[in-house]
Amino acid sequence: MQFPPMPANEQERLKELYSYNILDTISEEDFDNITEIASQICNTKISQITLADSGRLWFKSSHGLPGSEVPRHLSFCTHAINNPGELFMVPDAREDERFADNPFVTGEPHVVFYAGVPLTTENGFALGSLCVVNDQPTQLSDSQLKSLKALSRQAMRLIELRMKKAQLENVTNSLNEKNKALEKFVGTVAHDLRSPLNNIIGVTDLLTTAYTIEPDVEELLQIVKASSLKLKNLISDLLEQSRSNKLLHESASNVSLEELRTAIKDLFACNDKRIINFNTSLDFIHINKIALEQILINLISNAIKYNDKEVAAIEIGIADSKQEYAFYVKDNSKGIANELMDRVFNLFEAQETKDNYGDKGYGMGLAIVKELINKMGGTISLDSTVGVGTKFMFTTKKHAQPRS
Repeated sequence: MQFPPMPANEQERLKELYSYNILDTISEEDFDNITEIASQICNTKISQITLADSGRLWFKSSHGLPGSEVPRHLSFCTHAINNPGELFMVPDAREDERFADNPFVTGEPHVVFYAGVPLTTENGFALGSLCVVNDQPTQLSDSQLKSLKALSRQAMRLIELRMKKAQLENVTNSLNEKNKALEKFVGTVAHDLRSPLNNIIGVTDLLTTAYTIEPDVEELLQIVKASSLKLKNLISDLLEQSRSNKLLHESASNVSLEELRTAIKDLFACNDKRIINFNTSLDFIHINKIALEQILINLISNAIKYNDKEVAAIEIGIADSKQEYAFYVKDNSKGIANELMDRVFNLFEAQETKDNYGDKGYGMGLAIVKELINKMGGTISLDSTVGVGTKFMFTTKKHAQPRS
């Protein structure tokens, strides 16, 4: 028996093999399908996807032969990997001096015929082979050989896809961990910053109400208070932005529109100059409730903050179709100028006008709304007339309801 020579680039080849992290992994249906198809096409009892480790030949998939590995120096595939671009065939191992006294020829599984196509990477390294084996002389037609080569390329693609999937999962897990750390950091910083800002605002109010202060000093204190309030609002917006992705992890559920109507009206019922009506024939919708509430609260808050009418009138419409839910929030606010409508959903691009409290926002509320809607499989648009009002229209994708 002749032992196959080691490839000249063996150390680099092994390094490439180990980079795929595939050795000693569990059976996978996609690979098993390939070996089963290879046996059927070539009419052989055995077909394997093999990988040549430093001292063993390990089977990622083995059709028709039990076991998971054999010593490398006894394997036929070790000969095949020495020529990465070529099919290696042994018509009759009993008559081939390289294999005649091989224990796999003289004993079980009594190998007579072997054909193997190297599994070759883009860098030219043969990791192993897709092989077919029989215990009797076998002739393969040109079409069978062509199919075997095609299946070998498919097996190599599966190995590469498997590695890329694992890499993507690692990146995703790493990003999730970083996002968790970032969310914790944002929450901590927001809390630590808001406390002293509240103190500054409280002290400025105390100084201006409890003491007689020169007008110029009072003006400076008002500037300090206004700046502190703006910074506090910005921190709150940033915190809301960081939390928006969390909302999407909530599962969809059956939402009672009567309960939603009551909750929304109660939330904005601090005075009688706000009228909020619902226009829908639906009783329930199946949706991410927390995300929907966040969207509606942002849109209603804007309708109130930027309203110049004696009574803020807001109408919320909800309808459904086979594939999606359709919503609108219509108000009688100041309206949005045509030149600003394309920018209102951009992060940090606020309207030019100040709200009813004299503040100019940071353009985060509508950006959060758009992000939530996009991730719920929908879109948002608006129609607005200055001095008349604004109508926001958005959709969300419908999800299948669980069977009862």
